[in-house]
Amino acid sequence: MKIIKKNNKKLSYFRNLNSKERAKFLIEANDNIKRFFLNKINSEEFKDIQKYLHSEEITDLLSKVNEKKREKFLLKLPIEKREKVSFFLKFPSGSIGKFINTNFIKVDINDDFEVLVKKIKNFESIRNKEPVILVYEGKFFLGELLIHKLLVENDIKASIKKLPEICYDIEFEDAIKLVKKKSSKNFVVVDENNRVLGIIESKDFLKYFDKELTKNFYQFGGVRSKEHSFDNFLTKFKNRFPWLTINLFTAYLAAYVVSYFDDTISKMVILAAYMPIVAGMGGNAATQTLAIVIRGLTLDEFENGLGKVLLNELLSGFLNGFIIGLITGIIALVFNKSYLLGLIVFLAMIINLLVAAFFGTIVPLVLDSLDIDPAKSSSIFITTATDVFGFLAFLGLAKFFIG
Repeated sequence: MKIIKKNNKKLSYFRNLNSKERAKFLIEANDNIKRFFLNKINSEEFKDIQKYLHSEEITDLLSKVNEKKREKFLLKLPIEKREKVSFFLKFPSGSIGKFINTNFIKVDINDDFEVLVKKIKNFESIRNKEPVILVYEGKFFLGELLIHKLLVENDIKASIKKLPEICYDIEFEDAIKLVKKKSSKNFVVVDENNRVLGIIESKDFLKYFDKELTKNFYQFGGVRSKEHSFDNFLTKFKNRFPWLTINLFTAYLAAYVVSYFDDTISKMVILAAYMPIVAGMGGNAATQTLAIVIRGLTLDEFENGLGKVLLNELLSGFLNGFIIGLITGIIALVFNKSYLLGLIVFLAMIINLLVAAFFGTIVPLVLDSLDIDPAKSSSIFITTATDVFGFLAFLGLAKFFIG
């Protein structure tokens, strides 16, 4: 009953907003909130809201409702907007079509200055946003009109900038590779007949990267990117339990390695206090390497060779291991009065940070080559490697020196 009252209160608040405020609210809300309100409003309410939305924004909203409701909402759109939205809804979720922006106006190369100003004013009064101006000569697209250059040159033809073209059906990851090669604020999206469908702004690519980084951050922790703070406890349980179960079995592997050195630990009990330090530092170092490598895979930075990347990571791991190991060794010497413990910790730290650098680089690359998402699967293998090899190095060295 409380939930129903709370939902009714939310809906009442939403309906007290004017149509423009409702449109802004829906665009800025997260996906769960969008679905809630879109499923509560009727088609007439949507008709008033859509006046303040771009075609791509409407596409995003309609992708959140079921097909029956989507059809009702589509019928309330003006014909031109309905055709665009229907077209955009056909794109698969991973394609560039979901990012096409219709924030542009078309002008003809023969338009005089007054006609151009009028088109811009009409556009801005509806969109309340500065448009990208695309210049045509009849049916042929020429490029983007640069206003600042037009004011200097006073000639449309001399003020046109050629825009890079991207085909509408390209995967977004492939589009990113193209964008890297060409520095441009805007990119024009064309169909198979080279007709302009819309534009994509560079900031949209950056927005996509932010989203991907957030997703990767969740996946590092074994949490689904769709999980939110206010999801119920059962949803959280289902999302996290498989990951925790797998980690349990890998923890047993590390525990088995430790149990093999029971006699060594019993001879020098203080070793137990330093074991989590060595393993923990290895895990942290591996996570740093993993983050850099996954970013490199996303940006396709490994075309120039893997060897140099691996070498740099290993050298960095050795240097970090040497310095961190030296600090830890000195602490062991000062507080535990043991030269031997200091030497063991020093050498183990170097070995484990080398292991972290190696597996942090190799594991995501191997998983990627097998078409397995490295962001989702790498950390479990890397954590296991740093724990197992960290304990093996630390306790193995202790056994060697102590006997």
